[in-house]
Order: sequence, then structure tokens, then C-alpha cells
Amino acid sequence: MKLSTFTPWSLASLGLAVLGAGMAVASDGIGLIEVETSSSQHRNQPKPPASDDVVPVKVEKRPDGTFALLRGGSPYFIKGAGGSEFTDELRQAGGNSFRTWGADELERLLLRASSRKMTVAAGIWLGHTRHGFRYDDEAAVRRQFESTRAVIRRHKDHPAVLIWGLGNEMEGDGNDPKVWRAINDLAKMAHLEDPNHPTMTVIAELGKDNVKLAMFREYCPDVDILGVNSYGGAGSVGERLTKAKFDKPFILTEFGPRGFWEGPKTAWGAPIEPNSTEKADTYKDSYAKGVVGNPGRCLGSYAFFWGQKQEVTSTWFSLFPSAQKTESVDALTEAWKGERPESRCPRIKIARFDDADKPLLPGSEHKLTFEVDDPDHDQLGIHLEIRMESDSHHEGGDREAVPRLVSEKRDIRFEDHSFIIRVPQTPGAYRVYCEASTSRNNEAATANFPFLVIKP
Repeated sequence: MKLSTFTPWSLASLGLAVLGAGMAVASDGIGLIEVETSSSQHRNQPKPPASDDVVPVKVEKRPDGTFALLRGGSPYFIKGAGGSEFTDELRQAGGNSFRTWGADELERLLLRASSRKMTVAAGIWLGHTRHGFRYDDEAAVRRQFESTRAVIRRHKDHPAVLIWGLGNEMEGDGNDPKVWRAINDLAKMAHLEDPNHPTMTVIAELGKDNVKLAMFREYCPDVDILGVNSYGGAGSVGERLTKAKFDKPFILTEFGPRGFWEGPKTAWGAPIEPNSTEKADTYKDSYAKGVVGNPGRCLGSYAFFWGQKQEVTSTWFSLFPSAQKTESVDALTEAWKGERPESRCPRIKIARFDDADKPLLPGSEHKLTFEVDDPDHDQLGIHLEIRMESDSHHEGGDREAVPRLVSEKRDIRFEDHSFIIRVPQTPGAYRVYCEASTSRNNEAATANFPFLVIKP
């Protein structure tokens, strides 16, 4: 997946009206503003550290055929996340590494990681054919080769570099040998330029009939590690690699809730998103089966996405929607540290929107139940809003617009321990978003429901 950056909406702006312990009602909602990250503010960066600061990293193959990642001569198991924000929270949760997809701000991020005693899987973006890049264009491939070499030369001696991530999901359906040859050429170059760090390329799942695995084996002998992005299949990646007799180590480079392309949909095609409590259970299960369950094969993982990202919804893959920690972070903390965090996130008991499984009439009213408990007994604020359904479901996590907010305060009221939702007058596809949050510890639980309004 590829990332976009958004300005989070804050709890203070929600206009919460507290009803009592564990219950509150918010007024109207506000949206997220998409912004471009400027590199101009980082022009006066410090120079990269001297070469004697480098911490050597290598993949060790043991006599029994298993693998280990060694950093500075000691075993290093990756407890990481994809995304470079909330790094203090990542460290506090027991994480030791984060992953990037491109090198535009790598210098700043390496400094950030170093100051927190963390490492970076330094991603270098490679062209995608669906974006117009052509691997049969020798000049374009050469330019990509040289720009990749420049990144490696500039940053190879930084102590926070862990792995060179050569591309992300650039393989498409996996059938083009030219893509794989280009990746291997980059890996050979990386080893010549920087013998102190291993190389990895990242693919989206293993491909139909394991075609991507077969092409990687044939054309990429110089790539040290296979990175696999997997969601619904995350828990079985190791098992499938073993069955295919794959003989290199792997990293689960993205995992999280089931993808919107994998799960159930409404009759009109809207994907149904798991709520934050269901997602926490999935992270826990995927980590246990896909990562811990593959000792000597899996070198660690990067949970997706450590921040907020609009992809179908603003919450689907976001571990920090509205810049607030969710229960999945608690699950990862327990997985990484072996103990629950001192302060735990709200947990959803019931999330249900009556009649949402059938078309609704304009202006009609319907009951929504959203019951949430906080393990620490903190007071909760509840915020609901209605937005248009996203119509920009792009492939591979490309940038998406944030759907337009359509609800007003009068459209949502609290009545007899439930919410009454008045749906819009204009026919169309919509989604109602629910968030329960604690102001003291900046924690949240989220759920949403797609619905369809039709002409009478």
C-alpha cells in the first residue's frame, strides 16, 4: 500500500456533551484535510553520520536451515509498524522498528529512529506499471537504478538503517520477468555499495498459484529477504511458504484487519468494515500464527498502519484514527511485550445499525446501538457522523479523497440508550461513523455502517 498524510481531527473539536460515566453525545462532525508533506522544511538537515557509526546487519543461515537477523552481532527480531508517526507510542508499546515506503524524508526519519533507539526498514519506491512506469524502457529503469544507488550511498552508514526495502507491490500480477530482473539488479548493486545491510523486496501476497513466489525464486537470487503484505491470509503465509518449499526468510511487512477486497459486502457492493474490537482480535491472531508461529523463518513484522490513512474509510487500516490509540495497539503491545498496557483502550460491546442491510427511504429514522466499555473506567465521549460513501477505491492503497460530511446535529439524537439516525434526503450510498473516546488517555473505539438511500 501507498500512503497519504492527513491532518487528524481532535477530540476537543467534537463538541462532546457528557451524559455520564461511559456515555456521551457529540454534536456535529468535522472532517479530515488532506495535505502534502513538504520537504522544504528539511533542507538544512544534519549530514549523515560517519562510517564508523554503522551497525552491521546480516541474515544468518543456521546449520539446521533456519534463519536469524543479526544486528551488531546480536539477534534482532523485528517488532515493527508501517508508518513513521507516533514513534514514541511505538517504542512505548514495545516496538523496535518502523517501515517506510519511499526515501523522500529518510534522513529525518533515520534521525527520529536513532533518537529513540529504533531502526528503519528503509523503503525505496520503485515504479509501478499501473502508474505508467515501463520496465521495458531501459532509460527509465536506468534512472531508477541510479536514484536507488544515490539513496543507498547517502544513508548506508546511518546506524538506524536495518534493511533496504526495494519497492513495494510493484510486481503487479507477478508475471513480468523484467520487473523481477530490475529488482535483482538493484539488490546486487546494494550489496556492492553497502555490504552491511541486507536487501528485501515486498510483494502483495504470493500471487495466483504462487506465481510471485516462483518468479522471485527464478529471478531474484540476490535479494536476501522476501517481504509479504498480507491481510486475510497473514496467519497462513508461513505455512504456505513452507508448503512451497521456500528457502529464504520472510518478513510480514503489512498485516492488519481483513482487507476491504476480502470481506463481506452489502447487496449494493459496499464493503463491511470490522469494528475496532474485532480488528484487535485479528491483529492478535495474525501475529500469533503468522509471525510467532514461524520461528527461524519469519524475521519479524510491520503492522499496518501506524497512523491514520484514508482507504475506503478513514478508520479501516488506521491504528490511530483521529490521532487516538485503538484497541489493536493494545493487542500489539501485549504481543510485543508479553503484558497488557497500563492504560487500555475502550472495547466495543455492541455495534449495530438497524435496517442498514436494506435500502432506506429519504429522511427516515433508524436505531443505532453503540455500547462501549472502558477497562479503566474512564469517561467516554461518543461521536457520530454521516459521510458519503467513498467512490475512490483505488488499487494498492493509492491516494484517496476523504468523503464529504453530510450530517448535521439535528440528524443524530440520543434516545433510550440508543442513537436515532435520520438518513439524508438525497438518494445515494452513505456510511455512518461511530467513535468512543477517552480524553484523559487519548484512546478510542470505532465502528461504521454503510447504508443506501433510494427514491421512494
